[in-house]
Amino acid sequence: MSQQKEDAPNRNGPDVQCGSHLASSDALNGFPVFPPGTKSLLCKFLSRDVWDKYNSQKDDFGFPFIDAIYSGCKNVDSGIGIYAGS
Repeated sequence: MSQQKEDAPNRNGPDVQCGSHLASSDALNGFPVFPPGTKSLLCKFLSRDVWDKYNSQKDDFGFPFIDAIYSGCKNVDSGIGIYAGS
């Protein structure tokens, strides 16, 4: 991840509860909080420091970090919880 999103939305809002109710990655406008018992690698390794550093960035091919983690935030029963987009 190296590029800042142009006109990146403010993603430093209140914490966002993860779950199937999330309609799109745009709903992740604050730090994702997983329900108790979530065992995904995303839940294990997504710290506030990582979130603060990458939430508005995208990789060299234009794939946003937020899109990489969205599926794992929506589908909390996922084992991995993050996808490579490029």
